[in-house]
Amino acid sequence: MSRSGRRVLFYTEATSRGGAEISLRNLSAALDPALDVTLMGVDAALCAWIASARPGMEVVVIRPPTHKFALARLLGLRRQIAQLRPDVFHANLRTVADARYAVLAALSVPGVEIVVVEHAPLPPSTRLGRWLKRRTSRRLGAHVAVGERAARLIEEGTGLPRGSVVTVHNGVPDRGSAAPRPNSDSVVAGTFARLDPDKGIDVLLHAAAPLEDVSVVVAGDGPARDALLAQAGGSGLSDRVRFLPWSETTRALLDEIDVFVLPSRLEGFPLSILEAMMAGRAVIATDVGSVREAVVHEATGLVVPAGDAEGLRDSLARLARDADERARMGDAGRRRALELFTVEQMAKGYEKLYENVLGDPCASH
Repeated sequence: MSRSGRRVLFYTEATSRGGAEISLRNLSAALDPALDVTLMGVDAALCAWIASARPGMEVVVIRPPTHKFALARLLGLRRQIAQLRPDVFHANLRTVADARYAVLAALSVPGVEIVVVEHAPLPPSTRLGRWLKRRTSRRLGAHVAVGERAARLIEEGTGLPRGSVVTVHNGVPDRGSAAPRPNSDSVVAGTFARLDPDKGIDVLLHAAAPLEDVSVVVAGDGPARDALLAQAGGSGLSDRVRFLPWSETTRALLDEIDVFVLPSRLEGFPLSILEAMMAGRAVIATDVGSVREAVVHEATGLVVPAGDAEGLRDSLARLARDADERARMGDAGRRRALELFTVEQMAKGYEKLYENVLGDPCASH
């Protein structure tokens, strides 16, 4: 790509750290240094954290339009985008409703190509939202999902033509294989996630309760924490489950567990399973979003239906009694992650996407 002078403006309306924000930070670090990248967002602390991955990246904190009648804010945001003169406006969406007015503002600035990245394959909740999504999507330089199945779900949910949403898979850094686990009669199953109903931690606790040789570690914070603590106590799991606060050092958790479990009811293409695979841990995950594009059933892990506590229990019991199978799946998962899901591959995917929307000739790297 001819990158000299090319400007990319990242945009996020997130106010806390989740998978979409971690992915944007990973991308910020891995994009070609020749690209001039600026971050625009609504939360100064979060923006500073994302920008810390790319030395010298400018940060612009704004007050976004929150409804269709916030005309002054909309015009002000348009002026700010125009002043930055980006070639690409890259909107990073945690939810389908994020950044709708910012995208409209960017679309009105001449010479700017719009790239919208959807991290959650949910349809808009209102008829107006669906109409607006269809209307704006036709004018985008690229409409991106983080997985192939997630792309199809977004198209179906919003009435977009099949194939109109393209895929750039998430990627994660390679921090090497996790520490070897000691032989033990007790197996540790772990997960890290925001503690809300979509993440299905209640299903994991229900599945693990009868398995006396399985203990559970849950790292995360969120509104369901108290309910999950009560569930653990009521099911006799109190002495076999640990709840830890969320931490950026997820690798420390992966060193402590034998199996990584993703029991979610809803996902796009979760970073957590990629991090577990990259660390060489066997994975048990639910069949949601684009999970099967990462976890190969019976090869790198086991895939069960979402909400199926019995199926999850059977999978936990199976891997708990077979250390050799855990090691085989973990090794296969690490090879697959290194082949397909590194941050470098994700960055190259977006660089090629920018080439396409800007009309630059492809260049070898």
